[in-house]
Amino acid sequence: MSDNIRPPHLPYPSQTSSSSSGVLDNDSNSSGLGASLHPPQPFAGPGPYEQVFSGFSENSSAGSQGLQYDASGKIRISRVTSAAWTTSGRVSRACENCREQKAKCSGHRPTCQRCEEAGIPCSYGDRKREKVAKKINDLTSQLRAYHGYFRRLLPKLDSDTARQAQQFMFEQTFDDEDLSLEITATVTDGVAEPSVTPALSIGALDCIDEDFDRQAMGFIGEHSEIAWLYRLKRFLRRSDPDTENSNGDSIASVSFYLDDSEIPLVKDVDPLQRPPFEVAKQLLDTYFKVVHASFPIVRKSFIMRQNTLYYSSPVGPGVGPGRKWLAMLNLIFAIAAKYTYRLSINAEGSLDDSVVYFARAQKLGIMGTVLLEHPDAQQVQVEGLMSFYLMSIGQMNRSWKVCGHAIRSAVTLGFHLRNGSDIRSVMKETKYYVWWSLYLLDCSLCVITGRPPSINDDFCSTPLPLPFTEEELDDKEQLVAQPEVRHNLVRSLCSENPHSADDTVSPETLGVQAPKDGNKSDQNVAGIVRSLLAMPSPALFFLYIVDLATIMHESVEVLYAPGAARKLFPPTSGTISMLNRRVDDWLARLPAAFHPSQGSEEFERERTNLAFHLYSAKMLITQPCLNQLSQTVDGDEQLPGTLCEMMAEVCVESANQMLDLLPDSPDLDWVHRISPWWYLLHYLMQSTTVLLHALLLLRKPGSAEYHKVLERVEKSSRWLAEMSLEDPSSKRAWLVCRELISEHVPELESRPLLIKSEPLLILDRN
Repeated sequence: MSDNIRPPHLPYPSQTSSSSSGVLDNDSNSSGLGASLHPPQPFAGPGPYEQVFSGFSENSSAGSQGLQYDASGKIRISRVTSAAWTTSGRVSRACENCREQKAKCSGHRPTCQRCEEAGIPCSYGDRKREKVAKKINDLTSQLRAYHGYFRRLLPKLDSDTARQAQQFMFEQTFDDEDLSLEITATVTDGVAEPSVTPALSIGALDCIDEDFDRQAMGFIGEHSEIAWLYRLKRFLRRSDPDTENSNGDSIASVSFYLDDSEIPLVKDVDPLQRPPFEVAKQLLDTYFKVVHASFPIVRKSFIMRQNTLYYSSPVGPGVGPGRKWLAMLNLIFAIAAKYTYRLSINAEGSLDDSVVYFARAQKLGIMGTVLLEHPDAQQVQVEGLMSFYLMSIGQMNRSWKVCGHAIRSAVTLGFHLRNGSDIRSVMKETKYYVWWSLYLLDCSLCVITGRPPSINDDFCSTPLPLPFTEEELDDKEQLVAQPEVRHNLVRSLCSENPHSADDTVSPETLGVQAPKDGNKSDQNVAGIVRSLLAMPSPALFFLYIVDLATIMHESVEVLYAPGAARKLFPPTSGTISMLNRRVDDWLARLPAAFHPSQGSEEFERERTNLAFHLYSAKMLITQPCLNQLSQTVDGDEQLPGTLCEMMAEVCVESANQMLDLLPDSPDLDWVHRISPWWYLLHYLMQSTTVLLHALLLLRKPGSAEYHKVLERVEKSSRWLAEMSLEDPSSKRAWLVCRELISEHVPELESRPLLIKSEPLLILDRN
């Protein structure tokens, strides 16, 4: 090595110390006082550099040369300057200039000796590990950018392409735990939003933290209003430092259905006994007027004709209709009698005859040997009617079980597939109506209980029901027998169209205007659609309610399934927005007679029923966003207006609109005359729970929004209090809500509603 790059000599004489021994330690970072307190030892091995000693030796005579003394006679130790070299050994890290020239580096920071003498910038580059980490960070940032771009595209893609894009995105990042769990800012429809993990957005997990074997109600999933209410209760208790038990009670503490009570049953009853003909006719008329349009699981003309024959024939052993048909008839009587009993519950001496009819149906074999036999169409109808009756009396768990059995029986008979046999088209349509009745019932029970659907759409090919009554089916049998005509007709009424919700639905907006030179089938479809829109029927109402149920069914699978929660792609606000937009498109396709804000009094029952289903679907879809904000947003902060928060506002507004369907003053006669009374408690508790979330966790106390929600909560409380006078499930629901209101909404404590109510009771769940 040339002399011009040799290190300078220290101001000490070169000498050999006999007392110095050992190999030089790595002290390249020592300087100043540290260098003088810990003098370096001479380098033992050979090398191109001179040995440097500390200048101090135990042999005073040998080390007296060149030493300086102070006034007291003590040796003055010379300090090593910053320009002096501190070591002649290897340094742990060389600067970039010395590394490039392969020169010895002093290792000083921020400038080594060589660079300082040469007057050039000195820099120490990243180590190999740091370079790798930096490269990983760059790639992670690039991956996030790609994900943000994909998320901006997702709402604009069709459902199949969107699923493929989601799967591809997170198959590429399954090893990046920080990326999959981090809350990142994404943009959907031009609005920034935080994408969240499944645990934050929904609260759904693929495990349970309770032993449901000890509870009669069983498991309640995350898409049930009971789970929403329970989560709100636990959150409020954890936030309250004065609460002794922060975990709260089990989910059974907020359940308000009657699954833990026995079914009212009359033991001593003759199953072959029948009511007077006039009573039977009145019950049948009530059922087909109130329930049949929403649950057309039986054929009206067949039941009425068979009932007339039944009463005109003698009754005795081996004479008359079969046991399954009698069980079906008694279940229809039981459902109609429950409705009639609720209308006359305040009448003196009124009796609930529904339990008698149900006891007769049970003794006819629906709970015994009939369930063990190979199913037929009548057994499917019997099981479906039984499930509907149990739901109407608050036995949701039992209703869900029986509905699952009915679906299995229907699948056994192939009701879930398109029928290509040579039977009459009217009989095919009857089977289709049976299947879609069970589909609708299962979807409703799925939302009420929070349990998975019993039907997998991927395995079903049953076409949607035709919008024709039984009499119209007989007249149009030749027309509907053509598969392409049937398909085009249903697609014209249910396919998505780009027109806005404010437009009036017409054949032209539905794209079914008959072409001048078109074929005859197209002209027939256009003419049928015109007549259906001009004069809607209960059959058209059922088609639209089934169409909405298919969207709700998909929403449950996409947003709430534990399997979806285990996937790396969480249900983002963009997915929720897409589903909500599909519901808006469904609303835009409704005829004016069925529209919530445009309908006529003639179809008030159908219009009200559709409106309840509409707002329930919107709350089901957007509630994950409301739950996310409830966990992350302080009530004193203003919502910044992201897409997630916009969807949460849609959820709250849907709850407000659902309560607006009810009269301001509780009117139970209106409930039974207009509303779907068998679902009303579910709808009311859905909206009440959403409003309590907004009131207690999102709205700033004293603000105009707070008072608006407070008025709606007061209205729902009045309705629950009034309904509790006649319905045990409503009474339980009212007590659960009263507990939350009395603890967390002091503004309502002084209202007359809570003063005149009975003291809060602790429900006995044993």
